[in-house]
Amino acid sequence: MNSLARMPDYFAQTGYKNPSEQNDGPVQFSSGIGNITFFDYMATKPKLLNSFQTFFEADLGSRPVWVDWFPVKEKLLDDATKPIIDDGILYVDVAGGRGHDLLAFIKKFPEYPGRYVIMDLPHVVNDTTLDLGDRVERKEFNFFEDKVAPGKKFRCSSSLCLHAIDVRLYYMKFIMHDWSDEKCLIILKNITTSMKKGYSTLVIEDFIIPPKGCALLPAMWDMQMMAMLSAMERTENQWMELLGEAGLEIEGFFSPPGDGTGVIMTKLKD
Repeated sequence: MNSLARMPDYFAQTGYKNPSEQNDGPVQFSSGIGNITFFDYMATKPKLLNSFQTFFEADLGSRPVWVDWFPVKEKLLDDATKPIIDDGILYVDVAGGRGHDLLAFIKKFPEYPGRYVIMDLPHVVNDTTLDLGDRVERKEFNFFEDKVAPGKKFRCSSSLCLHAIDVRLYYMKFIMHDWSDEKCLIILKNITTSMKKGYSTLVIEDFIIPPKGCALLPAMWDMQMMAMLSAMERTENQWMELLGEAGLEIEGFFSPPGDGTGVIMTKLKD
């Protein structure tokens, strides 16, 4: 709230430019946390971090979960040209927190074969508050530094590391809206490196802002992203530009009932 309240002072000092630096934005200006990102600051505050994760778990109940409204089977799981391999990896949740969205997917589609992987920073992914079951591997991962290259291993805490071959689905929720385009391209490059052309799908769940007449909820999130993270929600055109530059082809934009987060289906460009 303090960050939002002091945004007029921040903009007056910065010449009313859209903030883009996560370690030098409205939240640093208003809170005095220093030249550190909000996420890095939160990592030093276990109580705050737990509240943050708990919020997103509770947030699942505030609007439809994507697996309940999106045609997952028709669009992703039952495509005969992209068969799910029994010993392959069905689903990788990139920066998936404690696994609330991953768990929703597993419970919705338990009959499908394949393994699951959840990746995030060590202090997040190793939090076992949620019981994700035996099919899920937890992997320490920094999406700015680690690449999951086909046939190669990436840094992790155990002897069993992910081989990024035959991963059917990659999923990211509320990741891209945390970062500038420049940072998003780094993240996306480290994901597309592991994708298999003609097989892997990257599913992005995030707000898709209309060019005008935006509903209150995504508009509020847009303001919050600016105030806390020097970031933003994106319009359909902005998504097209960003994902196209990352080497991805958009297979479709899908809007949920109400004003919640949409789904963007992408694949590697041919």
